[in-house]
Amino acid sequence: MDKKFVINKSDIQNNISVLREKVGSARIYAVLKGNAYGMGLIPFAKELFDGGIGYFALTSLSDCITLKQELPDANILLLTPCHIDGDIKAALSNDITLSADSLKNADAISKIAQKQNKTANIHIKIDTGMGRYGFLPSQIAEIKSACRLDSINAEGIFTHLHSAFNKKAGPSLEQFSQFTDVIDKLKTEDITFEVSHICNSTAIFRFPQMHLTAVRAGSALIGRVNTMSGASKLCKVGKLYGQIIDIRTLPQGHNIGYAALHKTKASQKILCVNVGYADGVAVTKANDTFRFIDILRYGFNDFKLLFKPTLLVCTTNGKSAKSLGRIGMTNLVLDGSNCEDAKIGDLVEIPANPIYLSPLIQREYK
Repeated sequence: MDKKFVINKSDIQNNISVLREKVGSARIYAVLKGNAYGMGLIPFAKELFDGGIGYFALTSLSDCITLKQELPDANILLLTPCHIDGDIKAALSNDITLSADSLKNADAISKIAQKQNKTANIHIKIDTGMGRYGFLPSQIAEIKSACRLDSINAEGIFTHLHSAFNKKAGPSLEQFSQFTDVIDKLKTEDITFEVSHICNSTAIFRFPQMHLTAVRAGSALIGRVNTMSGASKLCKVGKLYGQIIDIRTLPQGHNIGYAALHKTKASQKILCVNVGYADGVAVTKANDTFRFIDILRYGFNDFKLLFKPTLLVCTTNGKSAKSLGRIGMTNLVLDGSNCEDAKIGDLVEIPANPIYLSPLIQREYK
């Protein structure tokens, strides 16, 4: 074995069960963006399908078509609106449910559906503050017209929470209020929907009053939801394994890694492992919010690293081993002081978020 990400199927089934218990009769859409959060689109989808998940939501049309070919009985929703005629034709030809974010968009879908002699299933997207796409809550007349177009079945309506992870519930509650107000106004026009959905993974656990008739679960299915949401029964799915490729004893005062950030205080046994940041280890999302309070928070966290640098704690043969120095592109170095039985070729379990793992890392389901 070189290196691989091992996925325990029972952990996935556990997470499905936890979600079902939480949302009751609400429909669960499994969100499979970003190569299914790094789990591998097709094998992960098949495992979910075998576990009773029949509805999927994706952000890439090509992913939708690929998945439909592999799971023809699956119901697939494309969350991103299509504005190119060729894309709309391809989606409808493959029985993909489309999102409509404007009357013009819905009209284009309607015309192409009529040419294909079929009815297009669509979900109306409402922009309650995310700002990416969607009807504005004030555009009731346009939404009504879109829902009543020929060859259109307005099956669903949805919006997207921008701050479900925020400790303050206010922003999410305000979005929910705007969304339900749209639904109520449309109901007075005799327009109703089979499914309405606002909850992402965090909101599923934080805001049960928002479950409505459907929810969208992505990170919850791989057990990586914000800890304050109360999702403690979820299992983190998948473990990354590499190999020890060298074992050395370095003298006192010897540098380790780029920039010589670590220097041995005494003679020290080290383990070289064949995994690095090119594989996605210790890779995180960049700081991308720039409010004054965010800048202060980033600065404070960076300041703390001067006194307590972040270490990667790995495991081999049941023993813990901390990383030493800066992690390289293809290797990392571990403190082997506690690993008397370690030998070249032994497996090393390495903490990793599958979202950031290289697609070249083998995914093994067992």
